[in-house]
Amino acid sequence: MGLLGENEQVNLETEISKSSFGIDGYLFQSADEKQVVQFRTDGFSFSRLKPYTSWDSVKLEASRLWQLLSDATKPQLVTRLAVRYINSIDVPAGTLKQYLTFGYKIPDELPQNADEVLMRFVLSFGFAKAIVTVAPLPPPDPTKERVMFDIDVFSELSVKANAVSVWETFDKLAEIKNKIFFEGISAEALRLFQ
Repeated sequence: MGLLGENEQVNLETEISKSSFGIDGYLFQSADEKQVVQFRTDGFSFSRLKPYTSWDSVKLEASRLWQLLSDATKPQLVTRLAVRYINSIDVPAGTLKQYLTFGYKIPDELPQNADEVLMRFVLSFGFAKAIVTVAPLPPPDPTKERVMFDIDVFSELSVKANAVSVWETFDKLAEIKNKIFFEGISAEALRLFQ
């Protein structure tokens, strides 16, 4: 899934009717606080927090936890599948353009220090879409720049909740996420984190 993972998420949304009263879901966190799962009346989310492991281990744990929810609630359809990768990248101040290929350009005649920038791209991949968001974050110190590189890849095709195709689709979404990630950073950025 990438080398710089801050937060890797697997999401399934289902057609379960939601009550306007009562509990909408439960949130659980692992003892080491590195894994978070949400069991909701309208879906399921699993997140792996830093340090990131691998797509195979994220998918294995997400599928195990999904099976617990599925056995208890018997959902019929999954209406949205998503893999989201939220990353925070620190680079030396003034060098961000050397590390990200998604970028903006301020005309040379204008001041080069933008206080706020938000770039959002919605890319279509046939059965899936990806929302790529790049935005500055507060730097850890004056010698650094920090940027959020958020990749949310999703499919809104309804599939049976127990279908093997759910997990095959997740693999395809993860491949798209990887392509965006590795095309979105420079070789120099990749070397920083090896």
